Amino acid sequence: MTQQNTDERSGADLKQRLTNGLDRLSAALTDGSAGGVKVTTRHGEPLITVPLRSL
Repeated sequence: MTQQNTDERSGADLKQRLTNGLDRLSAALTDGSAGGVKVTTRHGEPLITVPLRSL
């Protein structure tokens, strides 16, 4: 296997893993299971808010 083939497979694998992660995040945001994480805007710019965890 050539380095180019390995790089292409690694790139495809990374793209699939990122897509899967974003799909899970989207589902969690939709169904409310994201632990308080919200995607909003501030001054017209996207903002991801994450609540502080209590110790």
